[in-house]
Amino acid sequence: MVYTSYALHKPVIASDVGGFSESVIDSETGLLVPPRDSKSIADAIIYLLKHSDESVRMSNMIKKNISDGLFCWSNIADKYIDVYKNFGH
Repeated sequence: MVYTSYALHKPVIASDVGGFSESVIDSETGLLVPPRDSKSIADAIIYLLKHSDESVRMSNMIKKNISDGLFCWSNIADKYIDVYKNFGH
């Protein structure tokens, strides 16, 4: 779900658990809320609906991360290469 939203340049609202915590940069590419807290999820949705400027800012950050940041394929490949180079050291 996270990367599908990113592909559409949409901010993500997710619980701060597991892979979501690693994939969503809080207040940059989306909003992380405490687990099992439906009020926080509702508040985050309402916040982004009322603050379209924040939603646009997050969308722009997602676009930037896709083109030359965290989600850029060349950067991802470089990280994998570093892992393999350092494997066993």
